[in-house]
Amino acid sequence: MRAPKESTAHARDFAALTARAYYNTVVGGDRIDREIEAGEMLLSDPSALRLHVDARLRALLDDVGRSVPFYRTLDCSSVRHPDDLRQLPVITRRALQESPVDFDAAPRPSGSTPCQTGGSTGTPLSFWHDPVHRARMRVDLYRGYHWCGYQPGDRALFVWGSDYDARAHRTLPGRLLDRFGYNRCWANAFRLDSADMERVIAAAAEWQPDFIIAYTTSALLVARSLGAHKLGRLRGVQVTAELLTPTVRAAIEEILGTPVFNRYGCREVGNIAHECGAHDGLHVFEDSHLVEILDDDGNPVADGVPGRIVMTNFASRATPFIRYDLGDIGRLRRGRCACGRSGARLDLVEGRVGEIVTSPSGKWIHGEFFTHLFYKVDGVQQFRVVQETLHRLRIEIECDGRLDESTMRFLDETIRREGDPAFHVSFEKVVHIPRSPSGKFRFVESQVPLRVGL
Repeated sequence: MRAPKESTAHARDFAALTARAYYNTVVGGDRIDREIEAGEMLLSDPSALRLHVDARLRALLDDVGRSVPFYRTLDCSSVRHPDDLRQLPVITRRALQESPVDFDAAPRPSGSTPCQTGGSTGTPLSFWHDPVHRARMRVDLYRGYHWCGYQPGDRALFVWGSDYDARAHRTLPGRLLDRFGYNRCWANAFRLDSADMERVIAAAAEWQPDFIIAYTTSALLVARSLGAHKLGRLRGVQVTAELLTPTVRAAIEEILGTPVFNRYGCREVGNIAHECGAHDGLHVFEDSHLVEILDDDGNPVADGVPGRIVMTNFASRATPFIRYDLGDIGRLRRGRCACGRSGARLDLVEGRVGEIVTSPSGKWIHGEFFTHLFYKVDGVQQFRVVQETLHRLRIEIECDGRLDESTMRFLDETIRREGDPAFHVSFEKVVHIPRSPSGKFRFVESQVPLRVGL
């Protein structure tokens, strides 16, 4: 009879083999690897990259000028180079929400699928992904993984969350795909109470992942809880979705003894920028995206000066994202990096900051839980959750009508059922919820210090 540890080792080897096979045969690994290699060459050759960007930009604007109602009304033919983009307006999330039909291609490319953001500014956005765009997002996803040292078949612990994603991973097909298609363990980042965390940590200690891929705050929680355990195989941590401060980076790296890699992107277009091994800013994937930094009046700022991050994606056609204001603050630097790549590097000044709410019973509730809760509420323009004390949550709501009792009852019951029954929730209808001085909207503000073992 085979010893349990030997059986576990064989199961791990089998999962790694099936994951590599799945990457090559189903995900399209050969094509992805070729495109990653081509992108690496462009990021190291400024003159070739300029020609590539000009060609991709012209192709994008020629297409949307014919197929997208909003851009049919503009003269896109005169925009031939990145500097010419200033002739086109900056597009906000609100503009896409208020008039989606104007920004969707007609007809949409065959095979386009509907998507929705997690609403990191409090209001979700619906849009479409076409097959070419989805394929390009996979390239940029795996390029970021490669920069961390992760290869298909390596074991990864994902501490992630969206309502759609979490549902998919709870099903039997989803669990089998995680195990044998991707060789990963998935944990829901929305709600991590002490029992949930114990299960995650026990699984990680037994399974010994090669990489952890997580929301920034979730990675810190896992690191602190893993402090007493040894992960002998761990080679890196990739974080995203929230601001990675030097303090948080240092804490994760000190506890886990492995480097942290930061990535920046969004559900609309996938990865936009990623850290290399030099950890000196995030390299913009300039063969896929064009990033501008603008002041409050829409004018470009000098390199090194913080401003609004505005992005143009070259691949999206079903719903194009051209001069799309991401709602984040950052600055660009240019020049050759120690890794050998050249071009633009992005520093996030106040990227995605998602607070964690601590419930009266000690449960940790990720801030994005509230954004997904508001998916189900019609008429809400914006919201902000303020945790004033351990027990008290105050929710400010901008809405286009009266806040009825049934809506407040639904929100209250869901928060107390899924979060903690000891919460006292109050609602306040407001005319306007102001942004922070930096321009970032904080949809959750907790005034209760987070205590997780330090």
